[in-house]
Amino acid sequence: MNVDQLEMYRDRSELVLPELHGLGWCDTVTPRVGGPRLDGIDCFEIGYLHRGTIEWLTDDGLEEAGPPCIFIDWPGDWQGGLNAIIHPCERFWVRFDLDELASTSWLAPDTIASLQKRLQSLKKRHFPAIPKLHQFFEQLLDQQRSPGLFAEELSRAAFHQILFTTIKNHEQDVGNSLSAPVSSALAFIESNFDIDFRVEDLAREAGLSCGYFHGLFQRETGMTPARHQLNVRVTAAKNRLIRTDQSVTEIAHDVGFSSSQYFATAFRRVTGISPRDYRMLRLEVPADMAGAD
Repeated sequence: MNVDQLEMYRDRSELVLPELHGLGWCDTVTPRVGGPRLDGIDCFEIGYLHRGTIEWLTDDGLEEAGPPCIFIDWPGDWQGGLNAIIHPCERFWVRFDLDELASTSWLAPDTIASLQKRLQSLKKRHFPAIPKLHQFFEQLLDQQRSPGLFAEELSRAAFHQILFTTIKNHEQDVGNSLSAPVSSALAFIESNFDIDFRVEDLAREAGLSCGYFHGLFQRETGMTPARHQLNVRVTAAKNRLIRTDQSVTEIAHDVGFSSSQYFATAFRRVTGISPRDYRMLRLEVPADMAGAD
C-alpha cells in the first residue's frame, strides 16, 4: 500500500519495558517538512534510519543523512530537525529519560554513569550505524507487539544493545579516517561532480586496480563512486532549486545531466520527489524557521 505507515507506543503503562517513554516505527512515503513533536513526549531519543534520506537546510547549505544511520534528538527538538525535509524513508526510534537510567538495577552503577556521561556528550546529531542495529529495534517492537515469556528481559537486552551500539558507533565515526585513495577520490568528485568520469580513471590516479579501488571506496563510504557522484549532483541541484530561480532544465545542465528528463528521473530516484515538487516543498517551510539554529 502506497501510504505512510506508523506504529507508535507511548503509554508507559502499556510499554513492556518500563524504562522507556516511547517506541515506534514509521514508513514515510510522502516527503514532508519537519515539525514540532505532536505526541507530547519530550525525552532523549535514539532513532535509526533504515532506508531513505533526511536532510536539513543550514546557513552553510544542505546537510543530508542516509542509511544506515543513527539520529539523536534531545528534549525540545523538532521531528526530523528544524528546517528538515523527511524524504521517503523507514525509521525506528526509542525514547527514554537519561536521568532515569540511574534508577535501574539491571546494570552496574559505574556502567550506568558511563552511559549517561557518554550519551550526554555526543558530539554529532547523526552518524553511521552498523546495519545490525536494525535487529535490536525489531526485537523491541516484536516483544511490544506480542509479549510472551521473558518479554521484558528480551526487550531490555535489545535496549541495552541499542545504547551500547550508539555510543560505539559514535566514537568510531568521530575517530574515523579514510584512506588516502578514497579521500583523494572524494575530493575529486566534489570538485568535478558536473563532469563524467570513469572508475578506471580514479583507480589509475590512486595507483590501484579498478576492482580493488571500487571495493575499497564502497567499504569506506558505503556506496559506489558512481552513486556518490549522483548524490553530490542531486545535492548541488537541491541548493540551486532552493537558492536560485533557475529553471529545472538550466539546473540539470549545470550539475552535469545530459537532459532535464534524465535529471528528473535521477532526482526522483534519490529523493522520492520531482525537482519541481521539491522546490515547492521547500517553500512550505515557515518564514520564522528560516535560518533558525
